[in-house]
Amino acid sequence: MIRIDSSPIQTALVLTILGALLLGCRGSAEPMVDAPSAAVEQFVDAGKMWLKQDTFSEEDQANLARFFHSHPNWRDSTELEGTPVVYATEKQRRYYWIRPAQDQPIWTCLHFENKRFRITNGAGPLGSSAD
Repeated sequence: MIRIDSSPIQTALVLTILGALLLGCRGSAEPMVDAPSAAVEQFVDAGKMWLKQDTFSEEDQANLARFFHSHPNWRDSTELEGTPVVYATEKQRRYYWIRPAQDQPIWTCLHFENKRFRITNGAGPLGSSAD
């Protein structure tokens, strides 16, 4: 009978378990989709051309401040971490927070139109389910 109360056997058992955990917790060999590469220069959605904005304007700051003021529960959301990529068309603006994923990027869109906003989540090309 093997006793596991001896130090060498306990050490071997712990190392075996740790090794198995590390191998089992490895990510897949499939590369992650790079989030910035998902931020295309333009895309068409619902018949409108959305153009990527190079700057984060005062209007953008005011829109986001108004949104977070009226929806404080979103302030600590991991979905809205960092600086969003801004797209505009006519008098509408969309703010995309893009996260890397295995197959395709995952994004959260905050869409402003006529001082109203809505949030949409999606995966894949930007705008694929924002409307």
